[in-house]
Amino acid sequence: MHRGILNRLRARRNKWKYYYIAIIGVIVLRIICSDSVLNMIPFLHGKTVIVDDARAVLFAAAFLAVVCYLISRIQKLHEQEKTYIGLMDFLPYATVIHSGQAIMYANEAALKLVRATEADDVVGRSIWDFVHPDFRKTVGDRLGDMNVKRIPSSIVGSVFMRVDGEAFLAEARARLIQFGGRDALQVVFRDLTSQVMVDMTLQLVAEHTTDLIHVLDRDFHTVYASPSFHEHLGIDPNFYLGKSALDFIHPDDVAQVCGSLKEAIRDRKSTLIELRKSHVSGSWVPFESRVSPVFDRDGNVVSIVIVARNISERKQSETRLRNVEQRHHSLLKHNIDIICEFDSTGNMVSANPVSEKITGYREEELLGTGYLALLRGAVIPALSDSLVSVLEGDPYTTEMWLTHKDGRRIDISIKILPIIVAGSVEGFFTVARDITEKLQTEQLLRQSDRLSVVGQFAAGIAHEIRNPLTAIRGFLQLLQVTTERNSHYLDIMRGEIDRINDIVGEFLLLSKPQSTVFKRADLCEMLNQVIVLLRTHAIMDNVEILAEFDQSIPQIDMVSNELKQVFINVIKNAIEAMRDGGQIQVQVERHDRHELIVRVVDQGVGIPVENLSRMGEPFYTTKEKGTGLGLMICHRIVQHHGGRLQIHSVVNEGTCVEIVLPVPESVETRQTQELVIAE
Repeated sequence: MHRGILNRLRARRNKWKYYYIAIIGVIVLRIICSDSVLNMIPFLHGKTVIVDDARAVLFAAAFLAVVCYLISRIQKLHEQEKTYIGLMDFLPYATVIHSGQAIMYANEAALKLVRATEADDVVGRSIWDFVHPDFRKTVGDRLGDMNVKRIPSSIVGSVFMRVDGEAFLAEARARLIQFGGRDALQVVFRDLTSQVMVDMTLQLVAEHTTDLIHVLDRDFHTVYASPSFHEHLGIDPNFYLGKSALDFIHPDDVAQVCGSLKEAIRDRKSTLIELRKSHVSGSWVPFESRVSPVFDRDGNVVSIVIVARNISERKQSETRLRNVEQRHHSLLKHNIDIICEFDSTGNMVSANPVSEKITGYREEELLGTGYLALLRGAVIPALSDSLVSVLEGDPYTTEMWLTHKDGRRIDISIKILPIIVAGSVEGFFTVARDITEKLQTEQLLRQSDRLSVVGQFAAGIAHEIRNPLTAIRGFLQLLQVTTERNSHYLDIMRGEIDRINDIVGEFLLLSKPQSTVFKRADLCEMLNQVIVLLRTHAIMDNVEILAEFDQSIPQIDMVSNELKQVFINVIKNAIEAMRDGGQIQVQVERHDRHELIVRVVDQGVGIPVENLSRMGEPFYTTKEKGTGLGLMICHRIVQHHGGRLQIHSVVNEGTCVEIVLPVPESVETRQTQELVIAE
């Protein structure tokens, strides 16, 4: 059937217009050269020979003019066809020209569309070879309508075939033209395969996306609503069809939404807005919506697409974040401690209001200053070293003092906390508390404790001193009777007087003010001095003192004379506890980054468990001639250094006294020492 259609088009084609021109020219020449016309010319009237010659000349001249005109028109036609073909070669649309039974021309886009490697794969073949057999009748009927109804052009969508036999969907626009002096059919193809895939993808996305897809006409009535409407709003999407989208928007948002829709149509660009849609429960659900116009082929806005995302969780998160920020602001504003924020370089970023109250400086005066600007005290070098650890994520706590704007000293307890964001340290917080009054109170309490101890001492000293004085008094009475016979009584008296002297000496040590001048010194060197001092005493009791110091022991801040008294008392007690001799281990090692530990381990008689809890009480002792004041003084000295003293003991196995002392950061360590004294 399709071939018959092309044959009918060829049979009914108009004759070539230049043929008409030639026929008309001959007729005109014939009329001009007739006898009646020539006899009308005066100088030719009645002259038969001349008339015949003139007729021949006129006819020849006219015929030559017609031939020349026809030749020029044919050349111009060929030039136009050449130009047309040249234009078709550069068109992005696949274009073929079919005349008679075959394709006469196909441009590059057409060859690419059907995947032809060269023009001969297409030119010379029938156009029906490229129409799918199942759709040839449909395409033929459309072309037949063009012929019968004299329609100049027609658009048909169908399935076509490539050279390799693969089917593809395309839209074909056909029109009747003149090509090469004959009627021809120009067909322009548009590949719809990608468009169909896009349409299918868009439909698939719209049906399965969690976002709302809302298509409106120019009057804002719903044309399409995606299935996700039911998920988010609890309403069937078909319920919205034909209804105004503004009817389902919060009244406070209608003006904004209406303006955005009109703006999208007027400015022909998309815009982002937030709006609230009604839920089936009566509540309002917030959405972030992208409003975009849709254009037809002529560039006119035909509809509006709204893609809306439920932002309920984001709004809740924003609300929680605002609440957290308000709580954080309230914490900073009403906190009784100084809270300052510093960046990673140590410059202050913010400070809470109480900072001005305690330091006297306004926040704007503090911003940009370094963290050491106001701080004072012996621990500042250690603080600078510790800041490196803080920036690695480790908090740090210490005590120091700062200078008030008016020059006063303010003692503070300070904590430095790293600010960790996304796993990296962005800076640090300092939380400082004014402990000036607290330290003053503690000083008063210490003085009160001393008075209490002195009171306990005064209560017991009468008993402790009365006994030796009684003995002295009695023996002195005996000396009045005889001296030589009872000379051993003098030794007893001397011993009792020495005991009184020891008691009074410890009483004076307890009652005198404690030194507060700390100096950085070598603990291991001081321990060596103590061991050398006690070596003779140890040898007399058949005791060997072994010292082992870890190589990482740093210098510490201490009052040397006080700590020396502690270690003399502890080692002396260990010697006295070893009646049968033995070894004493003096060990020094790092406990952790901030502390070291000194252990004095003996092989003495040990202390019963029930007595350990009372060790350190005034006048409580397990030694035959002890006063119970030495260990109490040791406890207080160690506490004064910020450390602690602990005792572990097993009866008949020995006792271990542990003294834990704080150490500053980044100080020099000494080499490992292992000394054996009193060999």
